[in-house]
Amino acid sequence: MTPQYTSSYGGDNPYRSSASSSSHHASSLGGQRDEMQELHAAPSGYISQSPFLPTLPSAPESLAGGHYMPSFESRDSLYKSTSFDDERDSLYSRRDSDAWGLYDAQHDGARTSLALARERYISRKQAALAATDGVYDVAAPKPSRFTLKQKKWMVGVGSLVTAIVCAIVIFFATRNNTNATIVDPPSSASGSASTKGGKPTAGAVASDPHDPSKFTKDPRLHRSMYGLCYTPFNAQYPGCGATQSNVTEDIQIMSQLTTRLRLYGADCDTSQLVLEAIKQTQVDMQVFLAVWVDDNAATFQRQVDEIVDALKKYGSDHVAGVTVGNEFLLNGGSVTTLLSHIQTVNTTVNALGLSKYIPIGTADAGSMVTLQLASGADYVMANVHPWFGGLPVDQAAGWVYEYTNTNAPSTALTAPNKPTLYVAEAGWPTGANETRLETYQAATAGVAELNTFLATFVCQSNTNVTQSNLQPSFIFEAFDEPWKDALYGGVEAHWGLFDANKKLKDGITIPDCAAP
Repeated sequence: MTPQYTSSYGGDNPYRSSASSSSHHASSLGGQRDEMQELHAAPSGYISQSPFLPTLPSAPESLAGGHYMPSFESRDSLYKSTSFDDERDSLYSRRDSDAWGLYDAQHDGARTSLALARERYISRKQAALAATDGVYDVAAPKPSRFTLKQKKWMVGVGSLVTAIVCAIVIFFATRNNTNATIVDPPSSASGSASTKGGKPTAGAVASDPHDPSKFTKDPRLHRSMYGLCYTPFNAQYPGCGATQSNVTEDIQIMSQLTTRLRLYGADCDTSQLVLEAIKQTQVDMQVFLAVWVDDNAATFQRQVDEIVDALKKYGSDHVAGVTVGNEFLLNGGSVTTLLSHIQTVNTTVNALGLSKYIPIGTADAGSMVTLQLASGADYVMANVHPWFGGLPVDQAAGWVYEYTNTNAPSTALTAPNKPTLYVAEAGWPTGANETRLETYQAATAGVAELNTFLATFVCQSNTNVTQSNLQPSFIFEAFDEPWKDALYGGVEAHWGLFDANKKLKDGITIPDCAAP
């Protein structure tokens, strides 16, 4: 049964809240909902009045009821508490370092939806890795019935026929599609398939085929978002089917919403494709490049090499930083390993003699942020998703703010090196691959719900940045990613403002305000 929540503001800690199951005693929310207001901050950096009804319990024992995040504590009370020790298994660090609340879910032998949810998450990750582990293995070769000379002749004829067919297809496609933006792709040291020739775009933007900087703006779009999360289509290694023309079209679209992008990896020439697209379109855009980190040293080195190649070719003018890892700790990685990778990238990138220092940071689930992690990074990006907290969407915007500023992510602000703290992912899904998965506790996926989140979060978050110097936020994400349906299922593929055909989802209204 869905718990109901009552506020217990009082004393020096206005963030505390208590939860009680409706099976024990009911609590009406009617009068309190009228107190909801726009997300804003007082000059001190704390909200002058809570912008939403707190939804998480303050007592550890109440977490067994099925909650995702730790309790709300004001930052002052948290770090002044005698029981707080970031390096020990104290009351707070034990819970705040546990991204899924497993300690509270499992203590006293209890088995709640928290533990099961994390097990399902890890299981699907492992299943995905196992499923792809042998995909590209090949069997032992069989004796061929053709001679070497015959093989060469067949390859030559086949290549000629293929070239003729491709030329005919491209001719007719470009003749009938004036929106096609086929430009010379960047050269690539890796020689991946992602940059071998342009292809017609989705036709989502009316553009000069010879000058991508000349394109028609969509009046429905407004540059109101501080940043956007972005992965090019078909940029999954080793397939690498991303093309320059499609990435250029993506940049044309996203430049109407934001001036900052956050990437997730460097495989498939992602960095070069994006920087080349910015060069071609001449838009105002900064990019956080990224190095995907797993337990494979070859993966790490391959992506570092890609980053270096991109920076050598395009320089640092449009690079805001390099993010090393995304949810590496949540997926079981070691903080020591991650910090070592961050230092390696920092040393490598900033030895290139670029025109400016490139900040090197990391991104992880909000609950995985610790003082140790923050002390080794120039910036920390916290993924903070109210959907996975099972919240109704009308509480989501305030929850993102309050959780970021009063729980684990805020530990980054106490690090001696003063890293910048970002909300790296904040969004709401519009659907799922199965109807039954479109709801999670009190959270419901849908376009109307995404609209509510955008309307209550985007402009208010901008105000917090400009007036109170609080955390900038990246909206997750620009486009749906259908490839995730097969690997992960659920809502994973359905977070985009645009569908996979780059069409703004029917019913979506982009907030109209100025981003910082």
